[in-house]
Amino acid sequence: MTIQDHGLPVFRQVWRGHLADGSEPTELETLRTHLQSLVATEQLLTASLFRWEQRLFLYVEAVGVAADPEDLTASLHKDLACWPGESNPRHWVPMTDIFHYHQCLGASQWARKTTPVSRIGRVMRIRPEMAASYIFLHYQLQEERPASGDKYGLINLHEDLMFFYLEEPAVVEAPLYEGGLSTKNTPGDWHTLMARHFQPWTKDDVDPQWRPVDCLFAQ
Repeated sequence: MTIQDHGLPVFRQVWRGHLADGSEPTELETLRTHLQSLVATEQLLTASLFRWEQRLFLYVEAVGVAADPEDLTASLHKDLACWPGESNPRHWVPMTDIFHYHQCLGASQWARKTTPVSRIGRVMRIRPEMAASYIFLHYQLQEERPASGDKYGLINLHEDLMFFYLEEPAVVEAPLYEGGLSTKNTPGDWHTLMARHFQPWTKDDVDPQWRPVDCLFAQ
């Protein structure tokens, strides 16, 4: 049975990790090979690892059951800092989906017809006092205009840091579902409205923008 033949659920998961002081990820090829094997056996649809400064972002699409990042990335643990707050050491913290262009309805609907040319990551800092507004406006757009952009586009949030995942070329498809809102309140001056939600990268940065993130590998 191939992935296109069944409708197993797909779990889109994004985690944030941090390299320990003075560390570099030395076992990237081991991790890449491991994730490649999971894609080959259809346990994952895709997996990508991104880096921005000392921060790492792991994106996976797990088929059937949600993935455990600790199991996926055992080869990297010696290079990663541990996050506080749990009795057991954890090297990754989950990022929360706050916006997606297209709802994932299962493996057969979500499987890519062609391999993406590239996977793109971007980061942006949100003003904490504007987080509720940002999430509200994005939920409104998501549900009033479903599938209005890249099918695989996804914005996730942890603390004040947002991670935006995209693929190229962008896939734009008509939705197979109705949005959750019947209103039409999404404002037209979207980019102007969004500007006030972002936190400058430095005190002198008057025009904060999404910053590109390096894709270390993608499967």
